[in-house]
Amino acid sequence: MRRTASLLSAVAVIALAACSSSSSSDDGGGSSIKAGEPIVIAGEGSMTGFSGAEEGVEARLARTNKDGGVNGHPIKFLGITDNGGSADKGLSSVRQLVQRDKVDAIVPEFPTVLSPAAAAFLEQQKVPYVGLGYEASMCNNPAGFAFNGCNVPDVATNPQPALVMNLPKTVDAKDLTGKKVAVVGSNASGGASFVKQIADRAKDLNAEIVFTAADIPASTTNVQAFVDPVLSANPDIVFIVADLVADAAVQGTLLANGFKGQMVNAAAYLPGLIDTLPDLAKALDGSWIVSVVPTPLDNSTVSKQIVADFEAAGKKITFGSLIAYLATDLYIALLEKAGGDPDKVIEVGENFTWDQGQGGFKTTWPAARDQTAQCSGMVRFLNNEYTSVAPFTCV
Repeated sequence: MRRTASLLSAVAVIALAACSSSSSSDDGGGSSIKAGEPIVIAGEGSMTGFSGAEEGVEARLARTNKDGGVNGHPIKFLGITDNGGSADKGLSSVRQLVQRDKVDAIVPEFPTVLSPAAAAFLEQQKVPYVGLGYEASMCNNPAGFAFNGCNVPDVATNPQPALVMNLPKTVDAKDLTGKKVAVVGSNASGGASFVKQIADRAKDLNAEIVFTAADIPASTTNVQAFVDPVLSANPDIVFIVADLVADAAVQGTLLANGFKGQMVNAAAYLPGLIDTLPDLAKALDGSWIVSVVPTPLDNSTVSKQIVADFEAAGKKITFGSLIAYLATDLYIALLEKAGGDPDKVIEVGENFTWDQGQGGFKTTWPAARDQTAQCSGMVRFLNNEYTSVAPFTCV
């Protein structure tokens, strides 16, 4: 949000406006940004697992700025502040970005520890923040824009068929008739809800649910006790809903115990990182992975544009850079709807659909504040290589 230095200067601006019905220095229509003035953004969040994020912002901005910006306004990126997983530092960071650096938006916001206080501050200051929808602070806040909608169990009001809609691909079938499915998940808040939703959606595809549990501690590596009852149920497919460390541990333990079925997760699409972690790659070998974002592996319009933007900017595609790219793409779309006025982004976001086109997201606000975007694809990780199994689509 554009801010004057003091209440006195704000009064002066109002007085000047009263004396003149037009000005040659702004965009008209009540815009508070001067012609040609840059729009300023910066990212914030816990960056663990999101290496390369800055390159994603830069790759997307390069195209827009090359074309003259949004309505003549270039977008200036100040980088990303890593809060190190501290909610207190996160609040301090967003205050500094808004009050000292005068940013117009927080893009991207990696909301692992975006506290209610930080979200409330951004709402009060009318500064939009754009990122992933895996934290309650990304839901039900008019300043928050999660490009994948609200994905927080017990906050999201809609079921999530997109997480399982490609499961039949793992067994080369149209549905899961005759297949036994086990769903295991984290004991973290919302874990049981995720497990139930996935089991219910698999049941809709005619699967027989033979085991469910949400009892795996976060980032645990000793998971034999959690895997034993899964093996006893003799499933054909095991769907794991946990953080990456626990996910890899469960899959590695399943393999070590001779499991021959399909292992599915939604955490292990890690381009640019997996090839540097041989032990992790070994544990995840053979995985079927629900892709929660468009990937460069598909032959879609959006995937081709992603690849073209990264190549043109000389940037590397990683999971972190993809997330940042998508957040930036959404913010640019909001700015375009707002006529290039950053102060109108929250207003236009009250009735807005971000439609990336073929192979991308189609997310609508205000529905996305308490509903997940029903979009996913599926990839396979085998022999240290990712391949596309089902293209990213929205239902």
